[in-house]
Amino acid sequence: GTFSIGALGTLRISDISGLLPGEFPQSFSIYTLDIASTVEYDGAGAAYVALPAAASSGWGNLTISTSGTKTLNGAFNTVRGALKLNGGTLSALGLLTMATGSRIVRNGDDATGIMTVSTNVGANAYTIEYTGSSKTTQTAEWSGTGTKSLRVNLNYDDTLSLNTTLTLGDSIMINEGSFLNTNGTNITASKNASFSGHKTGTGRIVLDGVSASIYGSGRGIINALQINSADSLTMIGDSLALDTLILNTGKLVVGDKALVLGQASSGSNGVVTVSSPSSSKMIQVSGTLGA
Repeated sequence: GTFSIGALGTLRISDISGLLPGEFPQSFSIYTLDIASTVEYDGAGAAYVALPAAASSGWGNLTISTSGTKTLNGAFNTVRGALKLNGGTLSALGLLTMATGSRIVRNGDDATGIMTVSTNVGANAYTIEYTGSSKTTQTAEWSGTGTKSLRVNLNYDDTLSLNTTLTLGDSIMINEGSFLNTNGTNITASKNASFSGHKTGTGRIVLDGVSASIYGSGRGIINALQINSADSLTMIGDSLALDTLILNTGKLVVGDKALVLGQASSGSNGVVTVSSPSSSKMIQVSGTLGA
C-alpha cells in the first residue's frame, strides 16, 4: 500500500513507550511526504526519529516538541522544509542533512528546543531562524558546510546573542522588535541584508556582498556596520539607522532613501569612517542624509 502526507497534513507521534525506530507507520511499500507536510514528535521523554527505508525522499517539515531527547535513526534524514526545534533535544548524530532552501528554526531557549550533532547537516544552503524568547546561538545549528542565512525573528524586545564569530555566505535579516547582540564578535553576510530590528553589543555586522541590497524599515538601530564590498551595496528599504559606519571598500548607494547617522535613543552622535575616499569608495546620496 501507499502512505502519504499531503501539504496540509500533520502526523503527530506521541506514543514513544517502545523507543523503537518503528514508531513511524510501517509496512507500506510506498511513502510520499510532501515538502510542506509535517511530522511532529511531541511525546515526553526519549524516542527514535526515523523514516522507513521506502521513504527515501526524506522529511518535509520535522518538528521536535515537549521534552526529552529524540535521536535520529536510519539513512533518510534529509529535511526539505523546516526542522522546528520547539522543545527537548534532537540528537542528530551525523545523520541530519538540510536540503537547499530549508530552515532550522530554534523556538526554545538555551536548554530546550536545541540539537546536538557529530557533523554532517550537509553542504547545501539553508537558513537558521531564531524565534520565541531570548537565546544564544549554538554550534550545532551552524555545523553545515554550505552557505547560510540568518533570520532573527524573536518576541518583541528579546535578544539573540552570538556565541562566536559567524560567516554566513548568504543573507542576514533582523526583524522588527528583535535585537542581535554580536557579543564582541563579528558576523559577515555576503548577500542581502534586512534591518528592521536592532544590533547591539561590541563587534560589527560586516557586509561583503557584490551588487547586494539593504532592506528594512529603519525602525531599528544598527550600532556598528562595516562595508567590505568589491562593488556597491544599494539601499532598498525606506531608511537605515546607524551609530557607526565603517566603509572599507565599495560604495553605499543611498539613492532616494534615508540614511540616519546617530540616534538620541542610543546616545550616539554618529560616526562615519571612510579611508581614502574615491569614486569607488563613498556614500552616494540623492535622497536624504540626516545626522
